[in-house]
Amino acid sequence: KELRASLFGLLGGIGEDADVIAQAKPIAEQALKNPGSVDPNLAQAAMPIAAENGDAAFFDELQHTYETAQNPQAKETALRLLAVFSNPDLEKRALEYAVSGKVRNQDAAIELMIPLMRPQTRDTAWDFIRNNWDKVQAQLTTSMGGYLVGSTAAFCSEEKKQEVTSFFAEHKVAAASMSLTRAEDAIDACIELRKDQGPKLEQWMVQQK
Repeated sequence: KELRASLFGLLGGIGEDADVIAQAKPIAEQALKNPGSVDPNLAQAAMPIAAENGDAAFFDELQHTYETAQNPQAKETALRLLAVFSNPDLEKRALEYAVSGKVRNQDAAIELMIPLMRPQTRDTAWDFIRNNWDKVQAQLTTSMGGYLVGSTAAFCSEEKKQEVTSFFAEHKVAAASMSLTRAEDAIDACIELRKDQGPKLEQWMVQQK
């Protein structure tokens, strides 16, 4: 069961297999309605696939689950899944929802961090954070502010590093100076790695054709 779930997750996630993606949504919906009726390993693999490829109806279902479920784990699962939708309109809905006041402060920061750390959603999340900083800042606790700043370590270009440095120089986040330094160092390391290994990877890919 564990192996099947792992393969399901790889094929539907990295592999973007259409058949697996199609199977993921009914599995996820069944797990939300009746958790005990679905193998938990498979449900855990299917849910992010269903959300990443999800439509507005599934988004609404997850939001409703978060707002009405009595089970704390079900509430947290539904909320986290809202942050992985890749549809641009639904991604923006999730970001707006995170700072709407309907999400607890400590959870709001995580809902911003998740898309900020994912390649598919990173740029939209970063633009949203910068353009809606007053709303974002209002949701940050002292500790979660540092975590949010640290999430910018996912960037890997000099341009984005300068944006991060400039933005947080102007918009101070309490107790986040070390998080910012570590993020800048991580971006530098990624830039250096890409510079060193990128040409080698491109050469290897050409040789495989």
